[in-house]
Amino acid sequence: MLTNILRRYPNSKQMIRFTQRIILRENLRKQRPF
Repeated sequence: MLTNILRRYPNSKQMIRFTQRIILRENLRKQRPF
């Protein structure tokens, strides 16, 4: 999923930051059950 997004926008730094935010959000969600 993330790799596909990076392939679509290889030169977009904003897109990379956006994906990183999603990853961090998912990690926090896994750590906290609520």
